Amino acid sequence: MAYLAAAYAAGVYISPKISVYFTVLFAVIYLIIRLIRRAGGSRPGALSTAVVLTFCAGAVMAQYYGSPSRREVSRYEGMYVTLTGRICEIPDTEYENNRYIVDVRRVSADGKSENLRERMLITAPESFEFGDTVEFSGFVRELDDRLNKNGFDSKLYYKSKDIFYRCFSRGSAVSDVKIKSRTVYSYAQMLKNSISQILDKYTHGDKGAILTAVIVGEGACFSEDFEAVLNRTGIARFFYPAFLHIMLIVGLIGLFSGIVRRGYRDIALAVLLMLYAMAQSSRPVFVKACLVAVFLIIFRRRLGYIWFPDVLGAAVIAIGAANPLLFHNAGFVSSVTASLLISLFYEPVTEKIKNGNRYYKRTLAIGFICTIGLLPLSALYFNGITIYNIAAGLIFLPVTAIILVLAPLLLSMLALFGCAPVVGEIMTSMAWIYEKLPYLIDKLPYDYIALPKVGALTIIAFYTAVFGVYMIYRERRYKGLLALCAAAAFFAVVLAGEAPRLSQADFTFVNVGQGDGALVRLPYRTTVLIDGGGGNEYTDYNQGEREYLPYLKSLGLAEIDCAVVSHCHSDHAEGIIAAIKNIRVRHVYLPETDIDNQVYRELMLTARKYGTEIHIVTEPTKLSFKSGLGIIMYPPGENALLSGDENDKSLLVRASYGETDCYFTGDMPKAEEFGLVASGCVSPAEILKVAHHGSDSSTSKMFLDAVKPDTAVISVGMDNGYGLPSEAVLGRLSEAEVYRTDKNGDIVITADKNGKRKVKTFK
Repeated sequence: MAYLAAAYAAGVYISPKISVYFTVLFAVIYLIIRLIRRAGGSRPGALSTAVVLTFCAGAVMAQYYGSPSRREVSRYEGMYVTLTGRICEIPDTEYENNRYIVDVRRVSADGKSENLRERMLITAPESFEFGDTVEFSGFVRELDDRLNKNGFDSKLYYKSKDIFYRCFSRGSAVSDVKIKSRTVYSYAQMLKNSISQILDKYTHGDKGAILTAVIVGEGACFSEDFEAVLNRTGIARFFYPAFLHIMLIVGLIGLFSGIVRRGYRDIALAVLLMLYAMAQSSRPVFVKACLVAVFLIIFRRRLGYIWFPDVLGAAVIAIGAANPLLFHNAGFVSSVTASLLISLFYEPVTEKIKNGNRYYKRTLAIGFICTIGLLPLSALYFNGITIYNIAAGLIFLPVTAIILVLAPLLLSMLALFGCAPVVGEIMTSMAWIYEKLPYLIDKLPYDYIALPKVGALTIIAFYTAVFGVYMIYRERRYKGLLALCAAAAFFAVVLAGEAPRLSQADFTFVNVGQGDGALVRLPYRTTVLIDGGGGNEYTDYNQGEREYLPYLKSLGLAEIDCAVVSHCHSDHAEGIIAAIKNIRVRHVYLPETDIDNQVYRELMLTARKYGTEIHIVTEPTKLSFKSGLGIIMYPPGENALLSGDENDKSLLVRASYGETDCYFTGDMPKAEEFGLVASGCVSPAEILKVAHHGSDSSTSKMFLDAVKPDTAVISVGMDNGYGLPSEAVLGRLSEAEVYRTDKNGDIVITADKNGKRKVKTFK
């Protein structure tokens, strides 16, 4: 089963690269060859045949399941409709607008109505409760593609939750028609919602959110500061311990050990675990843990032996058959990998821990295996590791167990009496530990080690090496050494590909929608941020925080030399504020502006809080780095400071590396361009970041004649309401090669010292 699970997963991962027709044709040809060989007297191996067919099944299933066209609601894409449905998950109120997962049962458009069954993501400013039946009106859209190469793929994430379409509601109200659901999952969500409401009345703030997260097993709304600390320290994973929930179920069944025969207890346990899996079907890690426990029972009773990789493989195939897109879920993949590594290395690692009791040795061993064994996945999904998690488990696991054991008593007392003496104090104390310990860990040195996002070859190399180590431990030295040699060869290829980048500069324009977010970087040496995107009226979240910051983290940046804010508008500055909060930014440069500017005030407060040095650019300022990168910042003219328009105060930034120069212009208008050209601050440059997202208010012919760019980049949002970029600006840029973030996604221009350049785009 382990081999079949690996084959199925490989098919899912490779499915975007091959067509269904090719996969089916390959499977048919393979079977024909096998039949011919069998007819000729050869006896082909059943395992190899099963592996190939399972691989093909994974590829076909992933493509079929991931196709939006098979959904009923696809017929209404782009149409203005009224959707009637039941809010089937606890609402997400973290963003400016509320997000609802809705079980849509009816759609009305053009005077016609149709019944259907579709889960959709609906965003609306109005507030509703879980279980409400609501009518939402708006345009049906397919989920948004990710904006940049290293960004979070929310489209794939929601598809793994069986959600393919969304709607930004322009009007919503509670419906007179009530929709009810009688599934195990619905009843579980109702129970979770009731528990959340009880806890909300009892305690508030992060302590209340912690208790809700641990007891309910769902994400909670933490404060911004606490959320940032949890992300940096990796403590959030202790909030949702699936194995502890299952241990409680096993313990409950164990109470009847002297009363009920073992066979009946096994059946009862399997039934309870399957019911729990259905109740937690939105959390694949919980489902996996339940299925593993069920298959352990089946394997032991039916086959008389247990080899954990086969048990895990059976669970993985069962989940993959139901929803192959879960193989792209970070939590699920990490959980499966961790389970496999623990099963293989638990015994040898535990043997190396000489002192301590059983609990101490077990917790340290599991923490060590998961921290080291999940290194490439931590880099791929989370862009770093937290080494203190190995020891943190010694505290958090018993604290979590106490919360779960006392939860029924606490909830019963609160529901009946509205208070919970003693029990409430104990629970609050446990939540206090959960709240304070992450802040303490965050102050320790090397609490978070940033790692760049890795590629498939690096992951293959790492786990090939892990396999080699395991083979040597099992005294199969030849296979182990062979695997280690292969891993070394893979790593050599990866390093050979990275070596040329040490002497090259990347001018990167990150797709942050309707905003500007760029950086100039010499990998492993110097990083300068120039604007960072932010919120705008077309999104319900901060693009700088949700797109630009993750992009920076994906590069494995632990420290940033400096950041430049061209001017204090949210669509340029909020990503820099987010970077200061989450990554050490040593210096920030910005123009002089009105002290009442809200963005400016937030930037200053954040910089002071996190120890970032602020520099106000009032005269031409030059920065030189040992790597060879040079930055010159030109402030606007004196008249700009009297203007009420923040765009007039934009800095002109020139970044130079070797024979390549690039201008970053913020939202500078034509009047400021004229003043800078007249003062001799503008000279020819190979690359130009076009001002004000391609608006005709900027990028004058006079300015272009002075710069003479070979390459022009326009940072602009897709389908923006301003009609940008302007056709007039595109016409004036006719002699340059033009790239746009709305069409090309991320744009990375790599240059060496001799001026040789190449352009890579995400799309």
